Amino acid sequence: MKIIITNTVVLNTGDAAILLGILNILRNTFGEETEFIIYDNNPEITSRYYPQLKFRKLLYQNIAKVPRIKFLERMLRILKPLKLNIFYFAAWCWKNNLRVIAKFILDKEQQQDLLEYTSADLIVSTGGTYLVENYSLEPRIFDYRISLLLEKALVLFTQSLGPFSIPKNRRALKNIFEKCLLILLRDQKSEDNILELDTKNANTFVSADAAFALADASAIEAAQNAQNLSSPLKIAISVRDWKHFKSIDPVLGRL
Repeated sequence: MKIIITNTVVLNTGDAAILLGILNILRNTFGEETEFIIYDNNPEITSRYYPQLKFRKLLYQNIAKVPRIKFLERMLRILKPLKLNIFYFAAWCWKNNLRVIAKFILDKEQQQDLLEYTSADLIVSTGGTYLVENYSLEPRIFDYRISLLLEKALVLFTQSLGPFSIPKNRRALKNIFEKCLLILLRDQKSEDNILELDTKNANTFVSADAAFALADASAIEAAQNAQNLSSPLKIAISVRDWKHFKSIDPVLGRL
């Protein structure tokens, strides 16, 4: 069994917990010998902290990379979508047994990415909060379209997503959500955001965050039953910088 986990940002410790929880769940489901390839936004550094895992650069980042040349910005804006379309065409060729063409138009790293995706049994988009319009959704949508073009089973793990107001995002995501094998959501509001797109037969379920799969049940039970503790219970809180406030100034919101 080979599983790709994509869209990870493992240098964010919360996202790392989600990834480790997903790995626990999938290993328990498919067996300890399951092979994982993890597509991350910063694989070179991430692999130093998690050497036991195999990381690659996010597909969109690897395909859309263009040199930063100040006086050629307009041309480079044209070049990026061209490169994405070339990879999409190459994936179509690979799927339709025209692999010679695919190999001819892709470089070695891109060929390796295509090989990883085509040989995967399952593609899992990691959990978290990244399918929101505070960020560009183009990289995620590109990744999903490649997965579905190759007719791979696509699962979106424990997400908080939406709402979606940009027309091109609404059209693209409606089609993607309808074709996903499974969509796991962390809250009812996210499921409502999918239904608001008028999706048909989206296989959605509201579930606990994948990070909770790391919980030690015996330790939790012992804490609940503990009496006369020698010291108070401690709670760790992980915080992050956040600029995307909608109703107040970001400086005030971060106070």
